[in-house]
Amino acid sequence: MYTKYLGIIMLFFILSCQPSVYNAIDIYHQIDDLGIEKPVEVYATKGSYKQYIMISWVFYMQLKINFHLYRSEYPDTDFTVISSEIDNSYYFDTTAVPGVTYYYKVKAVSFLNGESDFSETVSALRAGTAIDQFEDGEPENYPEFAIDTTFLRSVYPVDDVDYFLIKCKSKEIKTVSFVPTTNSVANIDTFSIKFYDLKDMNTPIHEVESVKIDKTFKISTPTDVDIVAVLQSDKQGVTGDYNFQIKLLDSEKIIKNLWVSNQYSGYCMIQWDRETFFRSYKIQRRKKGDVDWEFISVSTTIFRRDTVDSISDAGNKAVYDFSIEPDIEYQYRVVGFVTEDFFRYSIDELYGKRNSVEPDSYEPDDSVLTASEFELPVNRQERTMTDDSGVDYMSVTLKAGTSYYIQLNYNQNYAMTVALTIIDMDGKSVFYSPPVENGSIEVNGFQCVTEGRYYVKVECFTRSGAYDISITEKQ
Repeated sequence: MYTKYLGIIMLFFILSCQPSVYNAIDIYHQIDDLGIEKPVEVYATKGSYKQYIMISWVFYMQLKINFHLYRSEYPDTDFTVISSEIDNSYYFDTTAVPGVTYYYKVKAVSFLNGESDFSETVSALRAGTAIDQFEDGEPENYPEFAIDTTFLRSVYPVDDVDYFLIKCKSKEIKTVSFVPTTNSVANIDTFSIKFYDLKDMNTPIHEVESVKIDKTFKISTPTDVDIVAVLQSDKQGVTGDYNFQIKLLDSEKIIKNLWVSNQYSGYCMIQWDRETFFRSYKIQRRKKGDVDWEFISVSTTIFRRDTVDSISDAGNKAVYDFSIEPDIEYQYRVVGFVTEDFFRYSIDELYGKRNSVEPDSYEPDDSVLTASEFELPVNRQERTMTDDSGVDYMSVTLKAGTSYYIQLNYNQNYAMTVALTIIDMDGKSVFYSPPVENGSIEVNGFQCVTEGRYYVKVECFTRSGAYDISITEKQ
């Protein structure tokens, strides 16, 4: 109170030296009635794994203020001042002893207005072990934030860590972004950030070194998980605020229309709609009843048996699994990659198998008897469904080992959903393009193993109509 009255005396002296519409007594009462709001939103790091406990608070009044911080080992008594010269809204208590719970409260002190009331009391514990030595599930009391929200966080010197928890669902790709706020210190440049599963704080599930504050990157989790984000400034002695956001990636970017064969052959065929959004694809497989998935190598043609681990070329071409055991059902899914750490699973997980026993010969309907014979190349040959069954056949001679380009365009005025099958003269299906809704099929690189005559079967799943088809050797 001494400083308060000293300021008032000085104000009386100043006012007495010049005319004013106010008198000194009135101004005294106005100043005395202002008071100081107490600090609010006091927070102390709980379970801190550094060499201090960090205490922070919020003060809304625009005054020249010092803060006095008090500490005790008891919640209600024996508070002593540990610092009275704090001119910002946080403090690092480096004298805290590991394993001891401390209680903190703070008050604001002004030269003219005196002291505020005490803030609420908060407790904190310094654990004293390194960030990479968390025990499972510890520490508790992480600040928790929801998906698709932006929230303000603060970063302090390089020996401080900011952490918070976000609950994530499986198979979601999260876009993570940092945006500096207007009150950020200009030289905040980069962070190091680690993402942990709350149940295993020893091994990060994703780690980024020296990421810029305005950087956007992506992570994905294969299962439901509570993610703990741990952020750290790369520069010593840098303080400031940042906005942090985790949101779901554009849901339109999905892997759809997965199709898996069930037929007599030396392989299982897998096909899906490919998107340029994904840089590459990989195939996962597991036996029916198994829990764990495995990545497998596949062939891109049925003629050339060399295999690849990753598929990067465009077009909705099939791939072939030659390593599948006969007469066992396998479940397949496709994984699309944008980066090594940023991936998405196909919507469908379908079963397929290859039969070891050759089935009865294919028995086409009567319309195959009227199949027209064509010699290659076939260029935009116009065709019409022969009856209301929605099935049309034509026959062509194909050479072994030669890649063929097949394109089918349906007259949109008649029908929309079509499928294409290539059948050998023994009645076995050697290629199948599953139904597409846009009435257009493109096969870029079909190869047959045996040279000979083949049926080309076109099915319409709505009603009969007209289409044109091209079959040419791929140049």
